[in-house]
Amino acid sequence: MPPDRRYKGPAWTDFPESLQAEVEVYFDGITRQQRRLGPRNARSCSPRTIQTRRRELIAFAGKAISIGYPIETLTSLSVLLDPALVRDVVEAYWAEDGDKPKRYTVDLPWRLFVIARGSQCLKPEALTELAEIRSAAQQHQPHGLTEKNRNVIRAVTSTNVWTRVSASPEILMREAQRQRARSPYKAALKAQIAVAIAILTVAPVRIGNLAATKLDQHLLRIGGPKGLFWLRYEAHEVKNHVDLDFMFDAELTALVTEYIEVHRPVLLRGSNERWLFPGVTNGRFKAPHLLSAQIRNMVEQRTGLRVTAHQFRHVAAAMLLKKFPGNYPLVAKVLGHKGTATSMNNYIGLETLEANQIFAALVRENKRSHQLA
Repeated sequence: MPPDRRYKGPAWTDFPESLQAEVEVYFDGITRQQRRLGPRNARSCSPRTIQTRRRELIAFAGKAISIGYPIETLTSLSVLLDPALVRDVVEAYWAEDGDKPKRYTVDLPWRLFVIARGSQCLKPEALTELAEIRSAAQQHQPHGLTEKNRNVIRAVTSTNVWTRVSASPEILMREAQRQRARSPYKAALKAQIAVAIAILTVAPVRIGNLAATKLDQHLLRIGGPKGLFWLRYEAHEVKNHVDLDFMFDAELTALVTEYIEVHRPVLLRGSNERWLFPGVTNGRFKAPHLLSAQIRNMVEQRTGLRVTAHQFRHVAAAMLLKKFPGNYPLVAKVLGHKGTATSMNNYIGLETLEANQIFAALVRENKRSHQLA
């Protein structure tokens, strides 16, 4: 979990007002720039990303206090982002991480550098020093999957659990049909989760995109009211700024249609919003973290596999590389990476795992041949 999520330091209002004002001006400026440039600007940040960066900066300031910097001295961004302070805080995070720094720790100097550059709070020589800290940290960027993710991949590639995951949406939808008369809301919620799982198995998009899917904007009918669904996100809506397109087959189209026509109206609570996954607050889509938790809990309950919504992406990569070894361009296209470098950095280890499994099978085959001889 990133440190900003478990922040226990001083309240933001306890920091010097001058620092609060500078931080708010910086992030307000980013937000206004986003609105001026419009939603199609490939370099703009989503409101959710801006909110996350703000939390990270506050967590960083709290960490500085926890290692001995007096709160009253943090009077400006130039003080907070001073290279010496940044180095001390990053080293403190690293000490907590152990021998290998976590991705959050490695990425932190880069994110602070972006703020320093955008706010123009540092002198050129200080900004250069901060850039050097960023570059040094990036040398420790972890490659490949974490052990937790590798365990999911091992389960998927060595058992039939993913077959059960893929079959679960149809089962859940049938249950929702039977449950609808006595408990329409619970049935609708079950159908919603079924559709989310079904979509992720064929369109492994990020949970933020999935949760914010809108009918007629992202989910489109191709060829009239009886046509197949097409899921589409434009580049400005996607983290890596690339278009994503997925065609649904007839089976998934039927599942989604049933949910939209029968169950989704119950979840809308009278609203006329076009979200595919409406939340409990009128006019809003379901919070991504909540949708992800419901997906994870349902899959684990039905199959025994604990897999997050984001790990559907890792599973997709593993399945593609198993079928098409070395085809990282294909993985990049499905996952929406800008190029193959990200796909290779993340998934190069999967081919080692697959090679080891192939070798083990060869050993078993040779052993059986020897026993029959």
